[in-house]
Amino acid sequence: MAGGGNPIAFTGHAMSALKLSISFSTVFQKALTVPVVHRLDLDTPPGTSTGGGENVKQTVKLVVGKTNAIAIGTANAAGRTAEIFAYDATCATFARANAGAPFPFDAEQYAALVARLEAFFKQEKIVIGAAPKKDEPAPTPEASPAKSRVVPLVIVGAIVIAIVVVELVSVLR
Repeated sequence: MAGGGNPIAFTGHAMSALKLSISFSTVFQKALTVPVVHRLDLDTPPGTSTGGGENVKQTVKLVVGKTNAIAIGTANAAGRTAEIFAYDATCATFARANAGAPFPFDAEQYAALVARLEAFFKQEKIVIGAAPKKDEPAPTPEASPAKSRVVPLVIVGAIVIAIVVVELVSVLR
């Protein structure tokens, strides 16, 4: 190698993530002004390794203005998958990050943004799965055995405490 230096060696997962990040930056480098000044960003890998794929997820961010960034999805270059967050979830995230301020995109504008992301990921041969929408019912978890034992234990504990208090009061009289 010219200059005598060693090349930086990236693991396979980290290299996939880096390539995706560079491709993303190339496609989405220009800031847009409708409805507000914004740009899309994709995290670069934190280093030359993803810890065997443990740290392979990259955050897709919407940067509104100069510094106001919120996560609107994730990408996994090694697994060839991506997720784009639903409009309602994105509105809630924006409000939490901005002292209750409303999300500056209406549903139609956000759908257009999502369509651009979907086109990019499709071009990169990455499968997209969307997060559940707010109006879709979330799966209800079954009661776990640990939770079902807590209530009887609390009741038994309350009864024991009540008996101790009654006995203590009768002794002190």
